[in-house]
Amino acid sequence: MVPELRKRHRIIWQIGSVLLCLGFAAAIWVLPQPVTQTQAFQKIDPPLPRILDTQESEELTINLRGDSTIGTQLEFIIKKPLAQPMAQLYWQYTFIGVLGSKGTQRFPISGTRLAKAPYFLQIVNPFEKTGIQKFNFNP
Repeated sequence: MVPELRKRHRIIWQIGSVLLCLGFAAAIWVLPQPVTQTQAFQKIDPPLPRILDTQESEELTINLRGDSTIGTQLEFIIKKPLAQPMAQLYWQYTFIGVLGSKGTQRFPISGTRLAKAPYFLQIVNPFEKTGIQKFNFNP
């Protein structure tokens, strides 16, 4: 190699080494941070001691549980996975929560929603806004 080519070669390698170090630093800098995910469902409340009324279908068992000191609670026990991934719950035409596709879920019912029996529960498909199932409770 002639001296002029040696000089160019050395400069190119020096620039390349600096760019390589900067590339490594940039790659480390853009690494994604660990994701913290919140729970989709709240913790399951313990069941209230007394069952006031029970309704059953092929997929669900629904218990209306109560206690004179604590209040009232609606318990869903899913026997078979639901056809839709999620469903909205309406108690006395008021939204109370979202029902998942499996497991046991409980929803507290306030005293104002228990004013007049019989009680009406509707399970609605949130995407099509159509009723999936309807239940009446007479404790």
